[in-house]
Amino acid sequence: MSEDVIVKTEKLPMLALRGLSVFPFMLLNFDVERQKSIAALNAAMENGRRIFLLAQKDVAAENPEEKDLYKTGTVCYIKQLLRMPGGGIKVLVEGQYRARLVQVISDRNYFFTEIEPFYENKNLRHTPRIEALIRKAFELFSDYGALSNNISKETVLGIASSSDPGYVADYIAQNVYLKPDSKQKVLDTMNPVKRIEIVCQIMENELEVLGIEQQIGEKLQARLVRQQKENILREQMHVIQSELGEDMDTAAEMQEYREKILELGLEKDSEEKLLKDVSKLEKQPFGSSEASVLRNYLDTCLELPWNTGTKERIDISLARKILDEDHYGLEKVKQRIIEFLAVRQFNPEFKGSIICLVGPPGVGKTSVAI
Repeated sequence: MSEDVIVKTEKLPMLALRGLSVFPFMLLNFDVERQKSIAALNAAMENGRRIFLLAQKDVAAENPEEKDLYKTGTVCYIKQLLRMPGGGIKVLVEGQYRARLVQVISDRNYFFTEIEPFYENKNLRHTPRIEALIRKAFELFSDYGALSNNISKETVLGIASSSDPGYVADYIAQNVYLKPDSKQKVLDTMNPVKRIEIVCQIMENELEVLGIEQQIGEKLQARLVRQQKENILREQMHVIQSELGEDMDTAAEMQEYREKILELGLEKDSEEKLLKDVSKLEKQPFGSSEASVLRNYLDTCLELPWNTGTKERIDISLARKILDEDHYGLEKVKQRIIEFLAVRQFNPEFKGSIICLVGPPGVGKTSVAI
């Protein structure tokens, strides 16, 4: 088997691509607006329509220098060039062969470069391993097309009969969405067998990402369908309530709750929480148990003495007198309360604690607490 052959260098105008790569024997259509790139196209049109396309590392760089460019690109033939109003150009190119940038000879008006072409060996021995790699790549490409929905069956079938691992790898890399550095990695790999292995690895990762994206999309779709169904049912419920004369009463009640909450002058978090509960109550079916719970909760909150306070007075004798007058028995409970007040009297900075009253219904827990 003969080795791949490196031929002598060539000198060609070069165009720096942003976020794009073109592979040998592939077509690429793109727009050109930078004056330096337009000048390179004009020079190529005057010299056999051949141009060297090379990707730049930073897609945001407006005026890349030699250090901002990758080393491996593609010599292309300009098949079509269309000048647009405003000075831009639409260009269609066809990749011919890989080449390595040797040096930038001039970059004044446009990049004029010396390159070292690379021609692949087309007499590569076809082994079972290569056949397995090609089949695997085709299978991954088919799965990708089915999941992404942006690759036609005709595009997938474009490599169905190919036995060239290098061509299959380049074809897939050109037709799927990959990050620029991933495409450049494929372009940098001269060995066709190694190249198709890299493409298979990249495609397996892309399929995993697409699978996760599809799961997320299905969950979002299910949520949207559920919300839409709830909105329809809620609207139907409002129509029924309106027919029964209950809708206006409910709207007025909700508005009254909102006005009372806003009048309290609460802190932002507390106010938002209560308003959220009002909105939740508004969505509940008329007469539901949850609506009753929410109404009781809101009524209790509105009855609380918000933003009001009393001066604390700790008088042990008076407290004992009040407890004895209002509550018969309960000596242990009274003693615990007196102990608590005594501690507060002895240490005013004491932050307080919680007293837990335990007992069956009707023994006086609530009345003691009040």
